[in-house]
Amino acid sequence: MNTQYFNDRKPAPWILIAMFLAAILASSSSCVLQRGRNFGHWAQSGEKIDLIRYSIPAPEPKMPDNITIAILPAISDMPQPYLNTLNNNLLQQSRVYVPANILEVDPDGKLKAYMTKDNLMPIAGVFNSQEVGRLGRILGASHVLCCHVQNYRLDPPQILSLHFILVDTGSFKTVTEMTADFDASEQVTAITLDRYLRSRSNRPYNITNLDIILRSPSQYSAFVAAECMFSFAERLWKRQKN
Repeated sequence: MNTQYFNDRKPAPWILIAMFLAAILASSSSCVLQRGRNFGHWAQSGEKIDLIRYSIPAPEPKMPDNITIAILPAISDMPQPYLNTLNNNLLQQSRVYVPANILEVDPDGKLKAYMTKDNLMPIAGVFNSQEVGRLGRILGASHVLCCHVQNYRLDPPQILSLHFILVDTGSFKTVTEMTADFDASEQVTAITLDRYLRSRSNRPYNITNLDIILRSPSQYSAFVAAECMFSFAERLWKRQKN
């Protein structure tokens, strides 16, 4: 056997990131990776873990490009500064990826009382599409995108779990429903983060920038927002990344 070949081979970049991420987790806290897996198990087993899941089939044909989507402030009990950052990231990334007119909604505006969890989610974990649709009509939007933060952790390893619905204000029907679970202690998140960092032309691909994303709630939420908004565009408008 040619052992020199194996000695000269360079490990895949995501493996280096996984090793680095494991080191960060070990130094940041005493937490154990979920389900007791170490980095490398996911790749070796071929196990498929979906970070983003949909519960409604994709519409056919694709969504038109001239719709207006009102993006409501996310519903969450996370500290307000972090929630504001998440809302800004969702808005910014939707304008990058979604080929529609994006309508920003003031969380402290005259409709604030109608955007509460009690009003939009009278049943725990379930959006009321009728109420969402009525709110969208008042805003003059053809569709409304709602987000509920189901789980979060702001310290490494970070967690951000989001639940979205897109409602047609004309029919009050839910066009799509998506759940995104981004847990930095999962190998698949490290692989996805590797791809995300490589796609950012304004930020060099290196371990320092990876460390910044893993430790910064604002940068981590920007990463999650970008993945979610691109997934919407890919599913509803058949868009692909350049």
